[in-house]
Amino acid sequence: ESTVEGLTGEDEDGNGGSPQRRELLATLFDETDTVIGEWSARNITLPGDKIQAGQTLRVTSSQHALDADVTNYGDIVLNGSSSLDINGLSNEAGASVAAGDLAKLTSSGDVYNRAGASVGLGDGARIENKFTWRNYGNIDLSGRASITNERVGSGDKWIAHKWINKGNMTLRDDASFLNSAEQMKNDGDMTLYEGARIENRSEERRVGKECRSRW
Repeated sequence: ESTVEGLTGEDEDGNGGSPQRRELLATLFDETDTVIGEWSARNITLPGDKIQAGQTLRVTSSQHALDADVTNYGDIVLNGSSSLDINGLSNEAGASVAAGDLAKLTSSGDVYNRAGASVGLGDGARIENKFTWRNYGNIDLSGRASITNERVGSGDKWIAHKWINKGNMTLRDDASFLNSAEQMKNDGDMTLYEGARIENRSEERRVGKECRSRW
């Protein structure tokens, strides 16, 4: 395991990685845009699993994993077809997640977008979530961006989870929201512009599609 500016991680072979020897995957900046951490290892642990206020985590290459529940007080920026896999995310007031250029954020745990927090996706960027998503802040999708909220499990062993919107959600420019969660509840504002779509998949429709694909 290697340590680079307070960050630790391992490369794909389980060996310590360093920015000098491997392609740079991510950089952590402070509020003055000074680099305070950079690494090329695949699995990274942030100090305290937190991105502090004023800090920006920029992910610029693919296959980057944060094996943790992340609390974001600053900014997460994904560019250049990058991919960030996390367990769960709490996007706190004043924090933001921004993605473009076909970037993808994958979460296998609960996602909270708090009041005063924002998520902005464009240029084909994607978020794929496999548990419960609660939005109390602002979500804006454009340029063929998408959010997919999938159920996890098989047969009668589905994990119940929800999509709950109590904030603002705007879809424009062929953006899409595909939901197959146990429950979808909207107590906020949802605005769709021409070309955007929301699809709430029923289990029966999805299972039928899976059956057809097997035959």
